[in-house]
Amino acid sequence: MRDIEFDNVDKVEEKHFWFKNKRRIFSHFLNKYYKNGLILDSACGTGRDLKDLKNSIGMDYNFYALKYAKKYCDKLVNGDANFLPFKDKTFEIIFSFDLLQHEGIDFDKVLKEYNRVLKKEGYIFLNLPMFNFLYSKHDIAVNNSIRFDMKDLKKFKNYGFSTQDKIYWNFVLFPLIVFLRKFVFQFFSYDETSDVKETGKLTNLLLDKIFSFEFKLSKKNILPLGVSCFIVLRKEVDL
Repeated sequence: MRDIEFDNVDKVEEKHFWFKNKRRIFSHFLNKYYKNGLILDSACGTGRDLKDLKNSIGMDYNFYALKYAKKYCDKLVNGDANFLPFKDKTFEIIFSFDLLQHEGIDFDKVLKEYNRVLKKEGYIFLNLPMFNFLYSKHDIAVNNSIRFDMKDLKKFKNYGFSTQDKIYWNFVLFPLIVFLRKFVFQFFSYDETSDVKETGKLTNLLLDKIFSFEFKLSKKNILPLGVSCFIVLRKEVDL
């Protein structure tokens, strides 16, 4: 991503409803699956997701992002997810949040690398942007080459992984986002930055409450779709 996007993320992610909900989701699954092994965030960005995880390593391709990540993580590596600079079977959990869709990422190489560096029965926590028809200027701004469709979620089994949990989120705002991205921003917005913006305090508080309630629903697997999908994969076999 461009440096300005990391600036924007660092400015808002502590209190912004979207980032808070992402942390709410992966914290839930950490409590469910994590024991005491080493965690890798394979695209740590500004590093906020590693703030309270002592036994962790943050990696990012972008040196500018790692300058921000120093605030949250002591162990940082500049690296490429296509060629992970780690020994085989090193990690218990890998975070892969909004990475697999990026330009320059080879899906096949990255999944094979994840398999290589994960311990047997280790986990990948994935967050993916969903539905190619939602592809917009936001995706261009954050270097997304694609968004994922439901059929894509079946591919992980080809790399030795089984799906343990899968939840769609940002369901409540789905109709609004479709309308804005396809019929408003697409034609009338010339801002080259992403949708990551500061929101008013009351708006942010309201959306945070909505997302918190939505998360309770998503844990029951009753949400049929969402702007994003969070998946927990478990390594079953070596490749």
